[in-house]
Amino acid sequence: MSWQGIGNAFGITRQAAFKRFGTISTTGIGEETMANPIIDLTSRTENIFEHLSKGDYGSVKSLMTFTCSRVLTKKKVMDVWDQVVADSGQFESCSNTTIQTADGTNVVAQKLNQYLGGGLTGQTQINHEAGEWLGRVAYNGAGKVTGILIVHPMQANNLPF
Repeated sequence: MSWQGIGNAFGITRQAAFKRFGTISTTGIGEETMANPIIDLTSRTENIFEHLSKGDYGSVKSLMTFTCSRVLTKKKVMDVWDQVVADSGQFESCSNTTIQTADGTNVVAQKLNQYLGGGLTGQTQINHEAGEWLGRVAYNGAGKVTGILIVHPMQANNLPF
């Protein structure tokens, strides 16, 4: 996605989009690359719930900020996951994954989330043998997890993020 495309999606100039969402570094004559690695938040969101389904809290913790990992301890996270499995059976898949801005608007371009500076939430439907759940993951500007939420779809109003 070009900076012009990102700017167009937000109704700002390409220069303003670059200033807000990224930096570039020169690697050689005429070559420019993103200074920060591109993070696919759609895949990251799904991977978090796949790791939880395998009992792999360590992989999830490695994606969290320090503060988030202090609050969302292994015991807390895995207790919630175990309750979801007890209520709905084994995890099967994630579907309908979207990335949203802080105000709940879906990101317009499919790959735009790779360039944004932060304040994004990944949302996915977590499919189990006997039911579905809504999974949400909040991210900071570095793509680190700042919150994880698992709720029944019927309770998806007025969520904290």
